[in-house]
Amino acid sequence: MNFSFTASTPAKEVARDVAAHLARFGVNCVRIHHLDWRAPRGVIDAKFPDSRHLDPAALDRLDNFVAELKKAGVYVNLNLNVARSFQPADGVKDAAQLGFAKAVTYFDPRIVELEKEYARTLLTHRNPYTGAEYRNEPAVAMVEIVNENSLIESWKAGRLRGLGPDPKQEDRTWSDIPASYAADLTRLYNAYLERRLDAASLRAIRAEAGVTAGAPVPRLEPAAFTAASALRFSTEASFYMDLENSFLGGMYAFLKQELGVRVPVVGTSIHNGGLTPYPLLASTSKLDMVDSHTYWQHPRFLSDASGRRIGFEI
Repeated sequence: MNFSFTASTPAKEVARDVAAHLARFGVNCVRIHHLDWRAPRGVIDAKFPDSRHLDPAALDRLDNFVAELKKAGVYVNLNLNVARSFQPADGVKDAAQLGFAKAVTYFDPRIVELEKEYARTLLTHRNPYTGAEYRNEPAVAMVEIVNENSLIESWKAGRLRGLGPDPKQEDRTWSDIPASYAADLTRLYNAYLERRLDAASLRAIRAEAGVTAGAPVPRLEPAAFTAASALRFSTEASFYMDLENSFLGGMYAFLKQELGVRVPVVGTSIHNGGLTPYPLLASTSKLDMVDSHTYWQHPRFLSDASGRRIGFEI
């Protein structure tokens, strides 16, 4: 069961009742989701211009809730990166255009560094109500590195083109990445081509793309998938899979070896029913567990004509 936003940090006077209610209905695990919002929705301290500090009051409520869940026999699944709003003060470029930074979380060095910092801060925090740090807490069933995040999915959905978010849309969860990050991705792609392909294959892809030797090979957009050769399409797909594998493998090593996280670690979730899960499984299956999301009564968010979110319905 997902507990999102302020539901993950309930007031102390109701936390025990919530935990008892869950246990009475046979719920044995709660997914602490959307924790990385700025307070009061999450635990990021809104008094700072960056997103690198935790709010003491929100963290205390989380600690108390986890302790009450533990007493009731309910485990928790801690999510790390879900909806963090990176700020210019974080040293993140084009922060205002990033939204939830889907896809970018896999390859931008500064953002990866910040993800590791957040993981260290949260997982080495000692819960005063249980006496254990979260990395060693027996009541933590698992830790999830990123939520519903895939470069392959973003590629297929046209969110790696560098057009940036639609300014009319308030919700930028699934928006296109900013142009600066698309340029970074193209540079990484061309370095991958030089590193992985033999000379003949690279010449063939250059010829197909219509670029001369030394010029960067553009990445494919979804509209060009069907016309692309198997070599060009599969090479670019392998590039995105390689980035996913490198990121998740690197984060897993950081959590396990550097932080000493003892609980099982999940990479991300297989969540898109309209896309084959096999590319993402190539990396997520190398970690401790594989997570798959299927929704029942997921709320449908409602927006007005300007794109501003006005509510939701079940």
